Amino acid sequence: MPKPFEYFRPNTHREAQNLLAREDFTALPLIIQPKPIDPRRQGADAFVDMSLLNFDKVHTDSDGILHLGSQVTLQQLIDDPQLQKYPHSLLGQAASLVATPGIRNLSTLWGAVVAQSGPAEIILALLAQDAQVVILGQGESHRALPFQEFHAGLPDTLPRGELLSEIILPPQGTCAGSLERIARTPRDEAIVAAVALLWEEAGVVSRVCLALAGTHPIPQRLPGVEKLLLGQALTPELMERAACMSIDSAKPVSDFRGGVDYRRAMAGLVVRRALSHAWDEAINTGEERGAP
Repeated sequence: MPKPFEYFRPNTHREAQNLLAREDFTALPLIIQPKPIDPRRQGADAFVDMSLLNFDKVHTDSDGILHLGSQVTLQQLIDDPQLQKYPHSLLGQAASLVATPGIRNLSTLWGAVVAQSGPAEIILALLAQDAQVVILGQGESHRALPFQEFHAGLPDTLPRGELLSEIILPPQGTCAGSLERIARTPRDEAIVAAVALLWEEAGVVSRVCLALAGTHPIPQRLPGVEKLLLGQALTPELMERAACMSIDSAKPVSDFRGGVDYRRAMAGLVVRRALSHAWDEAINTGEERGAP
């Protein structure tokens, strides 16, 4: 029989932090994940509701940095007009793969990035955009961590008494992107997925970000593949080399959705597709910029 728990709804960051840091009971932030977990089965003595802490805003500052409050819902990622163009629109595309509108209106960005399973596509979109996580510590101090470092270190990167306040995305300029996935059904959790962002200049790749999920214990950037592509036109032969490198570096774990060999093979496929679609889009965008 699940034990009863206390519920708090603080009005300030400090009040929330003090509750989460208390030693006389175990308090957890009340965070809704894309696959909601019954609070009564999480083993906490108390839950702290974050809904009054003003973490639910999306705004772009004067430097072009996009700020996503940690309590922004997944549906906001789809609907907000500031996330309608590449590369930010990849977040909305990823969020649209999550469950139903009802769940997306409850589940938050915080919940999505700390969830132990799914949706990998949101993690990939953040990795590819060089996102940073802003964490509020005691006494209103704060620190920023690269999203990759934060996500790889969970749960230790968010000690008791600290709050994930926002995720920030630096300005990216004109680029093209693609999200590709393999799943048993269109709405099922991805077996393997990839996100590619490309910047094209004078017919070659001037910058590239590539992230892959389903082939490692957690989603990963692929710096070796990124380095391979820099300064070159994306020919079919080069994309095939990138796909083979992705397969060679894969360390998948088998589960009921797909075995090791299948995940390796699909890694090459989604990388090839993501690069091909992003490159086509980048070339088209470049031609439109150069048109009189």
